[in-house]
Parts: sequence; C-alpha cells; structure tokens
Amino acid sequence: MGTRDTLAAKIAANISKIEDSRAKVVVDSDGNVGVLCERNSGGKRGWIHAGVIAVADKVTVSKETAYCFRYVADEFAAAIA
Repeated sequence: MGTRDTLAAKIAANISKIEDSRAKVVVDSDGNVGVLCERNSGGKRGWIHAGVIAVADKVTVSKETAYCFRYVADEFAAAIA
C-alpha cells in the first residue's frame, strides 16, 4: 500500500501546481487510495469538486475529472504521468 500512497501524494502535489487547482490524498474505509481534486471556477461558485482519481495497480481518471481539467489538459496529463 505504501507505493500507492506515495504515487497518490506525487499526483496530488503535481495537480496542486496547476493554476486554480488543488488536490489531496484520500483513503476510503476499504483502503482504496485516491486523489480528491478541486478546481477554482471563480465567481460565486468558487472551488468545485473535480472528481477523484483512483490510484491502484494503475491510475484511473474519471470522465468528470478529465472534463474539469479540459482547459489544462497538457498540464493535467503531465501531472498524472
């Protein structure tokens, strides 16, 4: 499990470097590791939920998360690589 935590922490740190983005590592009650993402939409909405990236044997990005990062797709791809 340690490598998943390390990978998730690296991904979260890289996503947090993207402008108007932040992320943190989360572990659910079953021990599944993920990266909770948020984007700053500006205006009244402020920070919005941008999905969770699952970190297991491979990194799985939901359609919701990919959509939220569509305007910074290249930076996002580099962050999760």
